[in-house]
Amino acid sequence: MECPASLFDKPPPQKNLTRSFLTCAGSVSIEAKINSNVFYPQENIMVKVEIKNNASRDIKRLKIKLVQISQVPMFQDGQVRDKTICKVDDPLSLPPGALTTREFVLVPDVPSKPAHGEIFLQSTLKGDDGQCLAPSTLVPPSIKKADLFGVHVAYVVRIKATLGALVGDAILDVPFVLAVQQGVSSRALWKNFFFFFFSQHIFLFSYVENCNVFVMPFFILLFFVIILFRTLFSYFFICIFSLFTYFLSL
Repeated sequence: MECPASLFDKPPPQKNLTRSFLTCAGSVSIEAKINSNVFYPQENIMVKVEIKNNASRDIKRLKIKLVQISQVPMFQDGQVRDKTICKVDDPLSLPPGALTTREFVLVPDVPSKPAHGEIFLQSTLKGDDGQCLAPSTLVPPSIKKADLFGVHVAYVVRIKATLGALVGDAILDVPFVLAVQQGVSSRALWKNFFFFFFSQHIFLFSYVENCNVFVMPFFILLFFVIILFRTLFSYFFICIFSLFTYFLSL
């Protein structure tokens, strides 16, 4: 589904969180915002974080992560899988009563190969330049998320302030939409059509991959003619073979 223009007009996401802890007095407040509601792969995400430590313990570490959240809503267990795309580890030391503002840059790009097996990528054809992350799943308002057939993919910027193992963490998620570039979408659709239905004709597909989009319908007609000819030839061969077998049996 193409990203609606209305999503680009929305203001940049901004979230805040205040969390208290059982093992220490006071609370930690986090406010975070990013520079846009929609991003494309390899586009910089500017993250601005403001943290106020009203707890009685120091904040020992701050982690900023770009997380891909995947889920199969059609199953009742509704298991959600979080996978980190990239992260920034800031070993700050924020004492009680202190306030700090930090800025970070995250890039939604495909991580190194060892992590490929656990991250959803956008399907590509042979010859496409590189790989990119699977886009966010956009669900129309008329459809319930539980009725989706397939994998639901979403992205968040996750801010995690750590106070220690005995105290716990304050975690804030800022959601955003990862869109797909639409400049070559029509050509990609044509290529998918050829690849999935006529991939046995390798010699023609390798030529069609680089030809003009407006010429492709003529190749579709050519493919149908080839398939029709092969089907008629197969039936003719079967008839001849059946007659030959019949006369031999006389």
